[in-house]
Amino acid sequence: MPSGLTRLAAWAVRATYLIDRAYRQFDRLRSAAVLRLAREAFYDAYNGVAYSKTPSYDPSSASFRSALFDWEERAIAAWFPAPPARVLICGAGGGREAAVLARRGYQVTAFDPAEPLVRAFAASEPGRLIDVYRGAYGTLPVVWKTSGEPVDLSAGVRFDAAVLGWSSLSHLRGDQACVDALRAVAGLTAGPMLASYFSRDDQPGGGTKEVFSITIGYYRQFSADEVRDLAARAGLRLLHHENGAPWPFMILASG
Repeated sequence: MPSGLTRLAAWAVRATYLIDRAYRQFDRLRSAAVLRLAREAFYDAYNGVAYSKTPSYDPSSASFRSALFDWEERAIAAWFPAPPARVLICGAGGGREAAVLARRGYQVTAFDPAEPLVRAFAASEPGRLIDVYRGAYGTLPVVWKTSGEPVDLSAGVRFDAAVLGWSSLSHLRGDQACVDALRAVAGLTAGPMLASYFSRDDQPGGGTKEVFSITIGYYRQFSADEVRDLAARAGLRLLHHENGAPWPFMILASG
């Protein structure tokens, strides 16, 4: 039988569960307050800070996530043209997808709105092989070099394929922003587009549409019908759609 001191220690550890409960309640209240009170400029600023301060998005960090996910591997192998096709990576973050595809022989152009991530990626070894710009879906077709010089991506030949960076579609605020982004990328791309998102189809009651997370900022969750509707409103063809585990994604093409 455990001694009295051991049982006391067990009860003491169990009592700390109250801290966990209190934090979860605080997190819910904080998220609700941000969603109710925050404005567009805050979300832009917070998402940039959240991602630029996360080691898994920093190409100089030992924690940098440097490989494609299995679902990305499958999607690209099945739908993308072979290297040296030209690929546009939107919302590229620290360059995870861009670096992998460049090493495989693709000609890659990448952009992201978070300037610290853009500068870190551009200065990294793979970043020197890639055209890396600062820009957002809302600025397309214009993006900017790290020197500040604007570049019009529509001035050249259209890209052979595009990747809307991991869940970046879900970080856009409002359905119209998603439709505009899909149209903008499609206008620059002659081939398939890979777009992933946060799904709420597997959540009790259909989940919450808008979410604020202290780790990744603002994002939206979609049902399968909702993302298909966004693609249709953007005038795109749905070539393939997987809405379940391990990650929901679509392959789209210009109509």
